[in-house]
Amino acid sequence: MQKLSETEKINKNTASLSTLTLDKQIDLMNEENLRSVLCLKKAKKSLKQAIVLVAKTYQEYKTTLFMGAGTSGRLGILEAAELPPTFSTLPQEFKAIIAGGNGAVFKAVEGAEDSADKGAKDFLKNSKNVGTLITIAASGNTPYIQGALKAAKQKKVSTILITSNKTAAKE
Repeated sequence: MQKLSETEKINKNTASLSTLTLDKQIDLMNEENLRSVLCLKKAKKSLKQAIVLVAKTYQEYKTTLFMGAGTSGRLGILEAAELPPTFSTLPQEFKAIIAGGNGAVFKAVEGAEDSADKGAKDFLKNSKNVGTLITIAASGNTPYIQGALKAAKQKKVSTILITSNKTAAKE
């Protein structure tokens, strides 16, 4: 039997969410959101390292590439799309790839996250001038992301893994 990652298990804090009053649901969601902010506080050292890598990539006129599957991939696309209008960056400085291709932005492509080979191929196909690869995966162990991380490391590209799973393997 395969062990589920923490991100795939039912959150014991919210297991009874549907049985609560709307006021209690809102209170509980706010409590869970506060927990996520506290986790970011604990991750200050890692956040600082990530910021330094992206800043170095930017200063070297290289590209930061986001990669993810499903919602994680969509978040990377959103970030890459918002940087030019928000911070006056050039579109080629921040790019994003979602497992399953552009169609997966609007419609789920089931199984797209299950191929490490596809993650590596997608990274390599888009790796020209990439200085930092930012991968996003709730579990941190998505094969697509792990394949991209491995390919990036073989090309000596800096890597960042954004995950909700503190035990995730970073290739």
